[in-house]
Amino acid sequence: WETYSGKKNHSKNIPSNLEGSDIIELSTAEIIFSKCAINDQQKQTFTLTNKTTRKIKYQFSPVVPDGCKATFNPTKGSLSANNSVDVTISLTLEDAINVRFRAKIAIDGSHDEFIDVQANTAVGIFGADPTELEQTEDNNLMVPLVLAKIRHALEKLEAIEQEGIFRLAGDAYDISDFKALINESEDLEEINYEEQDLHTLSSVLKIYFRELPNPILNSIPSEKMSNTDHEEVKKTCLELSEPNKSLLFWLVELMADYAQNSSVNKMTAQNLSIVIAPNLYNPTTSNPLEAMNLSQKGCEYLQSIVKMVLEEREKGNRVFCMDQFENAENKNNNNNENNTDNDVESDNEIEVEEDSDEQYSSDEG
Repeated sequence: WETYSGKKNHSKNIPSNLEGSDIIELSTAEIIFSKCAINDQQKQTFTLTNKTTRKIKYQFSPVVPDGCKATFNPTKGSLSANNSVDVTISLTLEDAINVRFRAKIAIDGSHDEFIDVQANTAVGIFGADPTELEQTEDNNLMVPLVLAKIRHALEKLEAIEQEGIFRLAGDAYDISDFKALINESEDLEEINYEEQDLHTLSSVLKIYFRELPNPILNSIPSEKMSNTDHEEVKKTCLELSEPNKSLLFWLVELMADYAQNSSVNKMTAQNLSIVIAPNLYNPTTSNPLEAMNLSQKGCEYLQSIVKMVLEEREKGNRVFCMDQFENAENKNNNNNENNTDNDVESDNEIEVEEDSDEQYSSDEG
C-alpha cells in the first residue's frame, strides 16, 4: 500500500449498514481521520455484525504504510449468530503524510472482507479540496494550476510519443521526492517540471486524482454507469457538480489526446481507462467481489466517455469545455422556466375545471 502526501481530507458520504456480504455487516465501509496532528493518536469506532445463523470467528490484518501506526481492538474474536461487536481503530501518523490502506477481515480463516482507512495531516496539494488550490484556465477548462503544469511538461517532453505512457510507473523514490517538492513549494511556478522523468510526471498526475477527497466517478450513481449510450453519458457528465465536472472533463480530454496517438504509444481509450479509472473510483463496499465488479464498471464507463469524445472530435466538435457548461446551464434554465410556465398553465386549467364543475352543479339544481 502506498503512502501519499496531502494537504487535507474531507469526509465522504459513506453509506452505513452496507450490504453485499452474506456473512458480516459493517456500519461503515471507510474510516477517515482528517487533519491529524503528528504523533497524536486518534480513535474511531465502528460496528461489525454477524449476519449468519451460526457462530463465526474474525481477525483484522491491516497492512499499514510507513509513517503510520494502526491497531484494531479487538484484533480478533468470535461472534454468535446475529450478534455485533464494537471495534475501535487507533491510528497515529508519524509524519506529515496522507495515507490510505485497506484492512483485511479474515472470517473463519477462509473468507476475506475489507474496510478502508484514510488519514491525513494538513499539508500540501495532494488530498486537498481542489477549490482551495490556485486555479488556472487550461485547455479551455478551469483546473488547479499543478495539473496544468504537469500537462505542459508532459507535452514538452513528447510523452504522447512514449509507448506505455500512463501504464509504466516512474521510480518510486523520484515520485515521492517530486510530490514532496510540490507539497512544500510556496510557488508552483518556480518548480522545473520538465526536469522530471515523464513517467514520474504521469504517475504523480494519477496520484493527484487518486487522493482527491471525493473520487470523481463516485459522484456518478452506479445505475447510470450501466448506460454507456453516448448521449446519456454526455448528459450525465454535464450534470456533475464542480469541481468534479471540470476535473473529469480536463482528464478525459487529456486521455483523448493520447488515445488519438495510440498507433505510436499503444495506449488506446481502453488501455488508458484500465490504468487511470482505478484512481477515480473507490468502491464503498466491504465485499471484495462486489468491489471488483464496481471497479470494472467504472473502468468501462470512463472508456465510454473517452470514446464519445473521440467520436465527437471526428465530427469537428468539442464536447467538454466552458462553453458547453454555459450551454448546458442555459438549457437547464430554459427547461426550468418552461416547467414553471407549464405549472401555471396547469393551475389555470384546474381553476377552469373547478368552475365548470360548479356550473354543472348549478344546472342540475
